[in-house]
Amino acid sequence: MYYKINSSGSKICLDVMGWHIWTNTQGRLIVNGPDESNRLLDFATVDEGITWLFMTGRKDIARIVNKAKHGELV
Repeated sequence: MYYKINSSGSKICLDVMGWHIWTNTQGRLIVNGPDESNRLLDFATVDEGITWLFMTGRKDIARIVNKAKHGELV
């Protein structure tokens, strides 16, 4: 797993379990999953992306993104 959060806490960049997830400069969450159906999904907020991941059964990934959002990954 790779992750990075910038000093402002607003940027997330994760590579975990075949997923690449990051925030862009407008604060949108971009999710690039391992399957064609999960490529370059764009969410208006980090919370919307976390909710989508959780509701579609990707609970482990959702929890990791949530921890990154709150700066809890070390």
